[in-house]
Amino acid sequence: MIESPRTEEPAFRFARQCDISLPLVFIDGITRCGKSALSKVVPSLTRMEHIQFAEELELIVSGLSLGGLRKDYAAAFLRSHLNQKSYNLHISRNVNFRPGDQTAVINYRNPEIYQERLTLEEGPENVERCRASDHYLPMQTHDLMANISLIQDLEINFRILSLWRNPVENIYSWWSRGWGVRFNNRDSTNFSLLIEDAEGNAYPWYVAGYHRQTLGMNAPEKCIAVACDMIERCIAGYRLKAEKDRTLLLFFEDICIDPDREVGRICDFLNVEKTEFTAPALRDARLPREIIQADLDMKIAAFREAVRPDIFDRLMQFQHAYLDTRYGLA
Repeated sequence: MIESPRTEEPAFRFARQCDISLPLVFIDGITRCGKSALSKVVPSLTRMEHIQFAEELELIVSGLSLGGLRKDYAAAFLRSHLNQKSYNLHISRNVNFRPGDQTAVINYRNPEIYQERLTLEEGPENVERCRASDHYLPMQTHDLMANISLIQDLEINFRILSLWRNPVENIYSWWSRGWGVRFNNRDSTNFSLLIEDAEGNAYPWYVAGYHRQTLGMNAPEKCIAVACDMIERCIAGYRLKAEKDRTLLLFFEDICIDPDREVGRICDFLNVEKTEFTAPALRDARLPREIIQADLDMKIAAFREAVRPDIFDRLMQFQHAYLDTRYGLA
């Protein structure tokens, strides 16, 4: 077989298909900021499909941010992927029926919809169903605000609910869930993209550039260093890059104290309404919930005991900035 000659620059670009995908609602924030609670509530609103994760999108973003992907390929891939996801959703193909999973359709406000779709024919009629739908597809995502300019450049039809939380509570949850250890191993149930250095040490992709600095840190120190860096990047992403008309800032403590008001803000932002399923969804998410100062004090004391003074001081600076002005965002 005669191989075609290869050149440095291909003589083509990847092309996007016509768009038949549902508009997306990203429920976004750093890990353990309260997205799971909010993801129980948003699908209870009108015009919402059931909640899904966005692994493919997150892998594309990580590849773009590190220079490992061409932008035209990323845009073409996502258009094809989201078209297929919308097409399959309208005939209940590849939907999740595991009752214990957050993304299971049995946990949707009206799971019968997906049972009924099983009887629908695929083909041109289903394409028209996709085009005619006025529904949103809510997706739980991680850290998109840090790379929001990349998302916007991919010409995706989306709105983003950007969720923030007291960094002490947020980062303590990282520590207690073992993320300080899982950062530097190859745990096959940690589905984040990994990078490695010349010695074969593994790191999550988002610490590229300062990854080796984390090697000398203990578990809670890594959690603080990495989370604070990601928070800084998300703040900069919102301030400098985010299209504000597509972004709604939400703060977990506000949702805990007055969830009805915050859900109302979400409804206004997305032009949707509460349903009879919203109140049960709030109860299932344990909202409202009390914020106990003694618990916060205990977590601060645990960090003070476990980490170096300079790293502890950085955490306290972030907490003061959050409590005083919500990082200057609100």
